[in-house]
Formats: sequence, C-alpha cells, structure tokens
Amino acid sequence: MKHLCRLEMMLSSWYIDESGFGGVVRTGQIQLDHALVTALVERWRTETHSFHLPIGEATVTLQDIGILWGLPIDGQPVIGVDTHQKSEDWLPICEDLLGFRPKTDDIKGGKLLLGCLDAPLAVRLPSDASDDDIRCHARMRILQLIGGHLFSDKSGNMVSLMYLSFLRDFTVTRTYSWGSAVLAFLYRGLCRATLCTSQEIAGPLVLLQLWTWERFPTLCPDRPVPKMELPAESPYGARWNVDFNLSRVAMHVLVVYRDQLDSLRDDHSNCTYLLGYSRATPTR
Repeated sequence: MKHLCRLEMMLSSWYIDESGFGGVVRTGQIQLDHALVTALVERWRTETHSFHLPIGEATVTLQDIGILWGLPIDGQPVIGVDTHQKSEDWLPICEDLLGFRPKTDDIKGGKLLLGCLDAPLAVRLPSDASDDDIRCHARMRILQLIGGHLFSDKSGNMVSLMYLSFLRDFTVTRTYSWGSAVLAFLYRGLCRATLCTSQEIAGPLVLLQLWTWERFPTLCPDRPVPKMELPAESPYGARWNVDFNLSRVAMHVLVVYRDQLDSLRDDHSNCTYLLGYSRATPTR
C-alpha cells in the first residue's frame, strides 16, 4: 500500500515536470531576506528596468530564470483573459480541474484562497487513484507554486483562477513561456515598489534573491555544505536549498546590505556564473 501511494505521488510529480514547473519544486523552500529585497528596490530604476550600482547596471534576465528555476523561457505568451465570472461560476470549474469544490467565500474577485488547498493536498492519494485524481493533485500543487512563488500578490495567500485554463492539458502547459511571464511580473513588482506610496512588494522575490546571491557573491550567506553536484533534473537554484552560516553575512539587516551595495567593486560581481552551468536552458 505504501509503495502504491508513493507511486501515485511520483506520477503527480511527473505531471508537474511535464508542465514545466518541476524545477521550481526542486529548488525547495528558501527563506526570503526582506532586507536584501528592500536594498535592491532602492537601487531599481524604472526607466531601464535594471539595478543601478557603483559598478554599473545589472538586471535579471530570461536566461537567469531558465537556469535558476528551470522554467520554460520560449513558447507562447502567458496571456490571461478576465472573464468577470462570479464566484459561483468558478465552483464547477474548480471541481472539474482540482477535484474539489471550494467554499464560495474562498473565491474573491476571481482569486482562490491558497489555504483552501491545504486540506485536499494533505489527503494521501489512494492506491487506486485514477489518472484524473492524480492530475487534479498536480494542478493543486502547481497553483500553490503560482500563487506562492511565481505570481504572488501582496497578500501572499491568493491565486488567480485564470491560470487554471493553462493547466487543463499539461502537454500544452509546457508550450507557454512561463519564464517570460515571471520576468515581466518581477519587473512590474519592482517598478511598483519604487513608488513613494508603496509599502509592500509582490512577485517572485525568491528568484530575485537567488539571482543576487549568484551574481554578487559578497552578498550571499556561507553554505557549510554547498551543493555543487546536483541531480541532472535540478535547476541551478536548488544548490541554495541548504542551511546557512551567518558568521560572515548578516542576513535581514538593511543597513548592512546598503553598505555592501555602496561598496561593490568589479571583482565582487560574478557575471560568468551562467557559463559554469552545463545543462541546457529549458525551452519547451
């Protein structure tokens, strides 16, 4: 029985890989350093979509996303359609694609409360789970990734149900350039965060943090057991999913990051880290 349950979970993960989101899953949970993000926002320029630093300009690119998170960066654009559907209209769609019918209160303005996915995901897939059940399980996990990591809003607990239409057929899901959409979302979040009236920021901030650690080694924490050898299917960002040593870098201290950014020199920037990554950038 345990072997069969494990097999169903493997099939669910296989569907996530098939859809192009497997790399984000393998990167794992990485604690966000809000002070580092704040220091970077202070350096962001909306005119150029880049960070202005003492050594010049730098920015996150599509190649960074493909390498660090393994997302497809080629293919069709991810374009959403606002259908203005009522909460009641989303219920049968959720039941069809997610395998459960959420409460009406869990849907607001076409967005689903991420917390309502916890209970169905906590239930183990039965040994005789159908292919439809496994696909529904995979869609729920992908929605958690989309709402919690890729396209997170300022609330951090809602996900647009618009994305469900992209998850109906996983072989089609992978044909979309999710990396391009994530990059645009990150740029928009950074631009909005620079407004004097803004107090929060939304977007794929863990990706920004991974990019910073790779691009500027003096800003990254020490890793007592660095992951230099990764499984063939893992993205480069997965090597940061380890315990950190804070003896050299003071994480979560804004004034420290400001000083470090002010004192950056040319030899502090690692512009060639992508060249050391031998795996092909995912396309579709």
